[in-house]
Amino acid sequence: ANLKYAPPLAAWIKQAYTVPLMSIAAEAPTSSFPHRHLLGIEGLSRAEITALLDLSEDAAKLGRQIHKKTDVLSGRTLINLFFEASTRTQSSFELAGKRLGADVMNMSIPTSSVQKGETLIDTAVTLNAMRPDLLVVRHHSAGAVELLSQKVDCSVVNAGDGSHEHPTQALLDALTIRRHKNRIEGLTIAICGDILHSRVARSNIFLLNTLGARVRVIAPSTLLGAGIDRAAHGVYILARGCVGAAIPAIRNAIAIAVCLQGAAPAIDHGARRCVGALVKAIRHSVRI
Repeated sequence: ANLKYAPPLAAWIKQAYTVPLMSIAAEAPTSSFPHRHLLGIEGLSRAEITALLDLSEDAAKLGRQIHKKTDVLSGRTLINLFFEASTRTQSSFELAGKRLGADVMNMSIPTSSVQKGETLIDTAVTLNAMRPDLLVVRHHSAGAVELLSQKVDCSVVNAGDGSHEHPTQALLDALTIRRHKNRIEGLTIAICGDILHSRVARSNIFLLNTLGARVRVIAPSTLLGAGIDRAAHGVYILARGCVGAAIPAIRNAIAIAVCLQGAAPAIDHGARRCVGALVKAIRHSVRI
């Protein structure tokens, strides 16, 4: 009875045991996502990203109902494997899995064999023997999630790998923008802060460019990274003590603030103060 709130989700149920997990979306009337894994935004087509956003919107509608559970993933097993601390991302995946009817297990890294020297490959082999259907993985090293995906038989979702990508966060940001503006194409969006070390910034730049937005990047020169001028429509380099000069570049744009990354290498004090002042200016002077 609960499925009446989400027709596209309900259409999947008969396929749940016969179609690979990440291919289920391809069976939905409005979706076209043929990939087994979601490892990053880079390389995804406009149609594939739009399909994920449309699907997310349908799931969000269900989440706003009193009765939030479906049996779309009934009989499926989801394992959250987080090598980095996480509150929002891990709890979001856990809640989503449970609402879709999956059996969800959160693997505790501090009490696992990783503490005894077990490698990432060892962990992958061990988990693969349990025959899960989906692994959601966060790791401090760029490329680790893709490596793990090559060693298991199930689908893998990247919940953030080092400074590489965080695809689900970028999808959430895009969904939020689309809800408020009803579109993404043609919008000017400013990404401000620690661009060099931010996986969220990288995924957002890939996604927003693919969907036709005009991306501006605003950061101190030491936190921009090589080649950023080829990925953005405008690059604004912040000089020390001149944060106010960036406000005009942000004022007519949707601003996404990227704070300093805790796991990043040592950042010079001037750049750190500059980013902090920029984020504060965005919060107080610009409607985000």
